[in-house]
Amino acid sequence: SNSRDTTLSRFNQTIPYIRSKHVDTIGLGNRRVFISEFGTKENSVSVDTTRTRAQAVIDAAQANNVWGAYAWHLCDNECNDADGQDLPRTAYPIGDPMRPTNLRCRGYYVVKPDGSMGAIYNVLRNYWQ
Repeated sequence: SNSRDTTLSRFNQTIPYIRSKHVDTIGLGNRRVFISEFGTKENSVSVDTTRTRAQAVIDAAQANNVWGAYAWHLCDNECNDADGQDLPRTAYPIGDPMRPTNLRCRGYYVVKPDGSMGAIYNVLRNYWQ
């Protein structure tokens, strides 16, 4: 898909560039670069786009032999209450009526506020074995 191709192309260009700007002072070779945070606002794009972009980042990390690629959040910390005020997802337990709903968060999650799995989960779980 175009989203996958665009994401993969950008990472495949960027990783070697970043690597070329950093001196390998401790002998890590190509593995001295890693992708510290990636994610997609699941509530702003389709489930397919979320999964496609995540897979493209992982594919680029593997193709470029980087140290690792780390998903932005296990649980989204960019949620709001009914009045639009910041409210961390963990402020209230699952089932508490004060807990933000899935749609009150931006969607940077593997686990949604209601406890269900986000779209990126199905991509990441393939690498947890």
